[in-house]
Amino acid sequence: MILPPFGRGPSPIGRAVGAITIDVSKEPLSASARGSGVVWEGPQWPIHSFALSNREFCLRLLARGHDLTVIPTGSHGEGGGPIVIHPALAGCVRERSERADVVHVRHQWPPNFDPPPAGHWVVMQPWEFGSIPAAWVGPMTALVDEVWAQTSWVRDC
Repeated sequence: MILPPFGRGPSPIGRAVGAITIDVSKEPLSASARGSGVVWEGPQWPIHSFALSNREFCLRLLARGHDLTVIPTGSHGEGGGPIVIHPALAGCVRERSERADVVHVRHQWPPNFDPPPAGHWVVMQPWEFGSIPAAWVGPMTALVDEVWAQTSWVRDC
């Protein structure tokens, strides 16, 4: 779910990934979104909800033909130990993307509001405790291009 009040509006990949969260079918992407460069930053290896979500989003992006760079955060042992990662995801792990025309998605805890080096910046930050912390409002409004919410509850908060 993309929050319209923040940033410059949805990117082609935002619309494509937004569709993934609603419909995980194997529908083909539009020609404008196919092959788009995506950098996905957040935990991948640990056994916890952020890493599980990140792995699933990344596998679906790969299946839909995106040029994916995965930047894992956190440690391998965090959250109960490492898991065996899908070989397709392991092949996407890099320190940064070589492309400048990317959508950089950051989904991690705690949030990191340092802008990425390049691309359209998306923050996907869950928050289930009412209004978001006041310290997040400035960066989300001034720096982030899109904010994605997993549920209508998070969006409304």
